[in-house]
Amino acid sequence: MSMSPAPSGSAQYGAQIGEFPGSPIRYLAIVIGVIALFMGITGNVIIGGGQWDTSSRWVLAFFGIVLFVAFYLKLRGAQARLYERGFVVARAGKETSGHWQDIVRMTRQTKQWRLFYLIPIPGTVSHEYTVYLRSSDKFDITGEYYTNSEKMADEIQRQWRQARAASANAPAS
Repeated sequence: MSMSPAPSGSAQYGAQIGEFPGSPIRYLAIVIGVIALFMGITGNVIIGGGQWDTSSRWVLAFFGIVLFVAFYLKLRGAQARLYERGFVVARAGKETSGHWQDIVRMTRQTKQWRLFYLIPIPGTVSHEYTVYLRSSDKFDITGEYYTNSEKMADEIQRQWRQARAASANAPAS
């Protein structure tokens, strides 16, 4: 799913101030999945030659299918657009939009990739942000989903703080 050139809500959100397309990492996972599936079906070892035995072929084919489907479903259509007065974020077929004032809180979590969930892999630290909305919706911002995810999170946080400050300074009616 790709977002239309002018989302339906863009007029109410003002001029566009940022666009963050889906991360290219999804293509890497899909390619690895297709390679594993190919090796599982044919039994050929791509590097170094040789053949896989039947049980290994089944495991590789299953791994390839799971990796391909999981990443396709999780990352399809990932794109975010930020506007002067709001945002439109899409991922996995779901589109979330709102005004900056609709954000209730934003959390940041630092994670490091691990081999077998135990051994930390050097240089793989990533930051994951979760944005919670008044409507009980939430969306995640990670490098896995969007390009320049740090910049996107910083801009959302800056716009949210400005909106909160403006509403705090607004005269009560």
